[in-house]
Amino acid sequence: MSSSSPGDPSPGSRFPGLGASGGTEASTDADAGSRSAAPREAPAEAEPSSFDFAEDREAEQQRLDALDRYDALDTTPEPVFDEITELAAYLFDAPIAMVSFIDEHRQWFKACIGLERTETTLDASACIYTIQSEGVTVISDTRSDARLADAGPLLDEPGIRFYAGAPLTTSDGHHVGTLCVIDETPRAGTNERQKRHLQRLADLVVDEMELRREVAVRARREEQLNEARRAAEEARREAEGERRAAEQAQQEAEAAREEAEEANAVMTRFFAGIAHDLQTPLTRIRLFADLLKKSLDDGANRYIQKIHASSDRMSSMVESLQDLAQVRSGQIAVSPEPTDAVDVVASACEAAQTDADASGQTLERRLPEAPVRAEIAPDAYRRVVDNLIANALQHTDDGDRIVVDIGTDDGAVRLSVEDTGPGIPPDTLDTLFEPFTRGDSDADGMGLGLAISKDLVEAMDGKITVESTPDVGTRFDVVVPQADPA
Repeated sequence: MSSSSPGDPSPGSRFPGLGASGGTEASTDADAGSRSAAPREAPAEAEPSSFDFAEDREAEQQRLDALDRYDALDTTPEPVFDEITELAAYLFDAPIAMVSFIDEHRQWFKACIGLERTETTLDASACIYTIQSEGVTVISDTRSDARLADAGPLLDEPGIRFYAGAPLTTSDGHHVGTLCVIDETPRAGTNERQKRHLQRLADLVVDEMELRREVAVRARREEQLNEARRAAEEARREAEGERRAAEQAQQEAEAAREEAEEANAVMTRFFAGIAHDLQTPLTRIRLFADLLKKSLDDGANRYIQKIHASSDRMSSMVESLQDLAQVRSGQIAVSPEPTDAVDVVASACEAAQTDADASGQTLERRLPEAPVRAEIAPDAYRRVVDNLIANALQHTDDGDRIVVDIGTDDGAVRLSVEDTGPGIPPDTLDTLFEPFTRGDSDADGMGLGLAISKDLVEAMDGKITVESTPDVGTRFDVVVPQADPA
């Protein structure tokens, strides 16, 4: 901070013509006053008052909050405040001048001339009386002022003898500090012109504070705006990245779907081709077997019967291949309609009962007496039930039990076929519904029945699942939409 004395030539040369208490303009005012009919009376000084600085804590807290808004305490020196302080010292021809802020415990100097210190305690401050007034406070002799009777640190030699201070008043009326001038000798009086200039300089200090505060506020707002812009740009980039990733995923999914459809079409054509190519040889095998039966003796019949049995199994496989190809190609229309599922399941169980009795297996039916209406294609649903019961009969032994159950479940119709057979190996479950997959490698067939069943169930907007535990049994569940009551 500047420590130049107002007696130096620089202040006068920097602020010519403004004058001081003994300067040219002050003398001119005094001469003008002496020529007037009634001489100007000496301005009244501040009346002493007993003031407890911490008496009104709510008002004091509001003042402290106003001071905090400027964030001015303990900041670095700034030329504009130093120059205002120099000008105040020049106007009063005073050795000491300062811009100070008063917080809860101290008086801190933003700018100061004539003192080396940067702050003082409140008990050594005359400015606490200035911030309680609405104008300039003048104390001609501090040792004659009752307010300062106990202010020992203020009056110690060399001490403060003359004081004039103007409050720094914010736009909302709080006095946060002062602009003051001090002399170490008493003064007889201060004219109104000097006090007016001191108050204007104090107002200029506040204007500079407001300007800095407004700049800081705008800087914070600009930073907040920039931060919001950066966040928005980052969000836009993230959204763009997510959009591109979604487009890429969609393209990959579409490519995978097209690849799967093409693979399915190839497989369907392959199945249809095999079925077609095998149908003619099978027909010829049956024909030759019939011819051999007529031309050979009875001893050869058992071999001919084996040929017939093998050709029948092969014919069944060919039919399954044809069915799978037709289902996947859409040649078999699956058109769900409201149907009593109990009636379809009962019919399938009745047809399978003979095979179950012949192999010593128990086929248990748990069917409700009332109809259970489902959105199904009757023929396709019957094919699924036939396949599941046949699968259970094929993979269970004499004495095992097969339970067929049907009922409603949360807006759907659930069919379950459960057996007490040996179960399915765990490593086979994930691919069980794929063509040519068999849970039992020793069983007859090509492993097409479950694949056909899955395709038919899904064509009816349904779902088929399997649960199996080795040496305990297997359970298939078919869930299809429930139809509205008739």
